[in-house]
Amino acid sequence: MGPSLLGDDSDVDDLLDQRRLDAYLGSDEQLFHLLTNRRVGVERTEDGDTTQVTAGEDCGAVAALTDRRVLLLVGDPPARSDGDYVASLPYADVDEAEAVTELLTARLQFETSAGAIWEFTAREADIDEVADFLQEACGVWGEVRTALDTLSDHCDALADALESADWTAFDQYRADAETALETAREGADAAPFDGVEDRIDRLETDLYRLVRDRNVVRGEELLAEARRMLDDRQYEESYDRVRTARERFQDATDVATTHDIDDEAAQEGLAAATELATTVAERPLTTARDAHERAETVDDPTERVAALEGALDSYRAVAQLVAGGDSPFEGGEETARAESEAVIADLIEALLASARERRRAGDWEWDAGNEETAYDLLSSARDDLDRALELAEEFPPGDPESIRRTREELTDHFDVLAIRYEVARANAELQN
Repeated sequence: MGPSLLGDDSDVDDLLDQRRLDAYLGSDEQLFHLLTNRRVGVERTEDGDTTQVTAGEDCGAVAALTDRRVLLLVGDPPARSDGDYVASLPYADVDEAEAVTELLTARLQFETSAGAIWEFTAREADIDEVADFLQEACGVWGEVRTALDTLSDHCDALADALESADWTAFDQYRADAETALETAREGADAAPFDGVEDRIDRLETDLYRLVRDRNVVRGEELLAEARRMLDDRQYEESYDRVRTARERFQDATDVATTHDIDDEAAQEGLAAATELATTVAERPLTTARDAHERAETVDDPTERVAALEGALDSYRAVAQLVAGGDSPFEGGEETARAESEAVIADLIEALLASARERRRAGDWEWDAGNEETAYDLLSSARDDLDRALELAEEFPPGDPESIRRTREELTDHFDVLAIRYEVARANAELQN
């Protein structure tokens, strides 16, 4: 850093009463040039009105040119009762800057984007380096500084959007941040200050850590959705979520690799997505097989029929999922068809067993005088045979002719009982 005391030689040891200029500079602000005057102070003109701020009797004024601004400091102006007068002109806000050498002094003039004109008359006459510095600082550093400040602000906004999982806002801030980063990079080589590249590098790392984290968090969200859909047997939707999650984790890995930052979380996400993709691909066929196995352990004919119908529905889902040639789901069409036929064979057998059991129970209830219960049981038996016949006619394992004969015999029997039932009901109503 340049001089930090405004009194390093006998010519200016009384200026500003030995106050440290450091008190007005940022902790990481670099001082490049320092110009002084004893009484003149600073002149400011705006909208045609000119104000002269002069220094106190034992003080003076300085113009400090740093890596980010022009700092104008006037010690204890007589017109002020609250200490020094300070004006800060960021280079980004300076539209025009001029340094003119005069007889024994020099004059600095700055016009800001707000329309104010500042003048500082310096005791130093040799200001060629200052003139060159101002030309570079106001012409280049203003844009770079603005870009860096904008980039820093956008990183803060990105962190907030990441925390709230607002991906629309995040992506917009990212685009703006990358534009600011590009602007800073383009002007960095021409900026006459130390540490510019280091700050750009730090902000770039901050930016892409946030981008990495955005992709990791979104990938984790998608995996959570995929797991919920898997539990709800929304297999295709679940697999789509896993696939998109993999893309997000891969994006995170690519960002980390490109910008030399840690990608451990992204790699863990990729591994989790791969594992879940395998589970999703296997689950439909596994679910169908498990349903068939459970159905085979059910003894009650009616409950066994219901369990096998559920297993058959599961196999139908498998058949739809594996129908495409590039399907990611386990099991080909032949496997699904063969296993479905085994379920159908068991289901037809279970339906016939249920029909026999219901007919037996219906006949018993009829003989016991419970005509209405018998009627319901025999109707259900006929429904079982209808379903068995439907399956037998549609799929190879069935014997439709045998089932059709059984159904016809039951229907004849049922019709006779139905007539008796209706006659009994009619007689009962007449007696009442």
